[in-house]
Amino acid sequence: MIPSPVNTEFSNRLRRASQIFPAYAYLEGIPIKKVQSFAGTLLDLSDAAFSGSPGCSGLNADQAPVQLCITLAPEGARFRLIADPASDDVVHSHRYLRAKSALRKTMELTRTQGMGVLVEDLLTVFGPQSDSHLESFTHGVFWLAASVGEGGIAVYLDTSVYSIDTAWDKTEQWFCSIMEQKKVAAMIATIRPYCWLSSLGVEGYDRYRSRLKLYIHAYKALPASFFGDLFPPLSILGTSGCFRLIMGDVGLSPEDIFYNIGVHTVSGEIVDAKIDIPGTVLKLVPEKAEQVVDSCCKALNIQRLPLNALLKEYNLAVSFIGVGVNRDGEPRLNIYLKGNYE
Repeated sequence: MIPSPVNTEFSNRLRRASQIFPAYAYLEGIPIKKVQSFAGTLLDLSDAAFSGSPGCSGLNADQAPVQLCITLAPEGARFRLIADPASDDVVHSHRYLRAKSALRKTMELTRTQGMGVLVEDLLTVFGPQSDSHLESFTHGVFWLAASVGEGGIAVYLDTSVYSIDTAWDKTEQWFCSIMEQKKVAAMIATIRPYCWLSSLGVEGYDRYRSRLKLYIHAYKALPASFFGDLFPPLSILGTSGCFRLIMGDVGLSPEDIFYNIGVHTVSGEIVDAKIDIPGTVLKLVPEKAEQVVDSCCKALNIQRLPLNALLKEYNLAVSFIGVGVNRDGEPRLNIYLKGNYE
């Protein structure tokens, strides 16, 4: 069970985060206590420093340290929690140690110890290089994502603490140590002149069934065929009309859009790509959010979700909405939910 914190500020953050748990339990058809226990492991609240001010979290704008990710795809719906471990801790070194403890325990629960080497390499290359460097990670070093009772884990690490060039240099160095170098070099050479890297991720089950994720922002205009040339299946999303359905008449700047690319850890091939847009920018109130999701599901020919009822029943809000496709041309819609401010 999640302990009751003493600090009022973190208590409010955790209360908003906890609004997700009954929704997750309902969607998965499992007891709420099982969800709470699993979330407690992801968040690492066993040694929570509840006195004094809590640390900062970049997962949600209101500092709540949990999101619920709903993935709608042709084969059905999947659900997982994304957490910012030990975000109550203001001492960066202590927070990092606790986050790594949460990572180890989560890998045990999800049977993903085979991901250990990949994750450790990620933290070695892109994580804190010294105690003084750790102070640059003001919002923690990484986030954890996993599903209750299922295998698979994801670790997302902030790379914005590095300069644009350093981040890309490190990425090429790390990717080339894992997979075929020519493919890596060509992909990065295509992306680098237009984009900066905000974070990296590792998702999967073990060394051979996993992908590396690049999360990027464009800092100057992209050629019209940029992502279609880089990953041809994206043209399916371009012709589906989903982006127009999501954006409506909202004017978006380049920094509002997250592009992410998945690369297989063995072959070096791009295996999927996705575009995420913040819900706050889109002003997605429950009724509008359901309308957008329904329209996208229809355009992509995937099963809809009664989102409006879910948001209202559990007092949730849309944090991000994303549209992706894999190399077989199969689309998916990702909806990231958080506890409402009210």
